[in-house]
Amino acid sequence: MQDNSAELLAEVEQRGININELVDQIIVTTREALILAKEDTVVLPDFAEDFYQKIWPFIVHGHLNCTKGSLRSLSSVRRTGDAKMAYKEGKLIVEAPLGLSELIVNYKYDASILHLGATGDLTANVTANSITLALEVSLTMTGCKLKMEEVKITNFGPIIVNLTGLYPFDGLSSAIAEKAADSLHDTIKQAAQKIIEQQLQDVIDKIPCHLPHWLHDKDLQKTKF
Repeated sequence: MQDNSAELLAEVEQRGININELVDQIIVTTREALILAKEDTVVLPDFAEDFYQKIWPFIVHGHLNCTKGSLRSLSSVRRTGDAKMAYKEGKLIVEAPLGLSELIVNYKYDASILHLGATGDLTANVTANSITLALEVSLTMTGCKLKMEEVKITNFGPIIVNLTGLYPFDGLSSAIAEKAADSLHDTIKQAAQKIIEQQLQDVIDKIPCHLPHWLHDKDLQKTKF
């Protein structure tokens, strides 16, 4: 099966349709919706982990308890590359690469090590992420209708964790940070996926989709697969 999505995209753009602008309109509206709904920052669940660190000739055991967590900067979602259009299984599909330019986690923590305590702030930064947005475009004589096919986080991490207030246990910071990063990975990813998907869905259901009236299904039959 020959993939003529590039030719189809060129034809659609020649007819005056800019799918990058359409995706950008969706993204800008989603950012505004996140801020308006106060979902740029969301609450994260508490978590606790045991950790171990070998300090010759001993293995030190500690416990980490994290509370008052938050995930912020969900409104930093943006398009990271060109959207592409293809005709797949009878559907006109637009796929766009998205990402969050910033994703920061904050927690308060307390740790017990060798029966001693330490408290402070835990900050985590998701250093890389990728999101795929897929839209179905149904063409009509007077315009079009958009339907969300998929929003999926396809790349997430690594997560860099920093802790304050560990003195005199600074030597254990790497062990604690590594354990916290492992524990947080799925929690952060699921929270980001849920909020971004929900807001994109709401925006896509409502956003106007105006296309030239002379572009309809029969025009697409010129492209053979």
